[in-house]
Amino acid sequence: MGIYTKYGQRITNESARIDGSCYFADKVIKIRAVPEKRRREQVYWVKDLLADEGNPEIEAFITTLKGK
Repeated sequence: MGIYTKYGQRITNESARIDGSCYFADKVIKIRAVPEKRRREQVYWVKDLLADEGNPEIEAFITTLKGK
């Protein structure tokens, strides 16, 4: 499972999180994560994320983050 930023940086489940500011109504619109080879947490819009297998993989990633 590979989730990437629009610049090709890989995001792992361990470094990603969702907080209250990441929601609009009941929908997750952004995530907070530390991409590989970076030190600081950054905010990424869900619409800008890329995945090896497309949108279903991104939705599964977000569902996993909601369960944390």
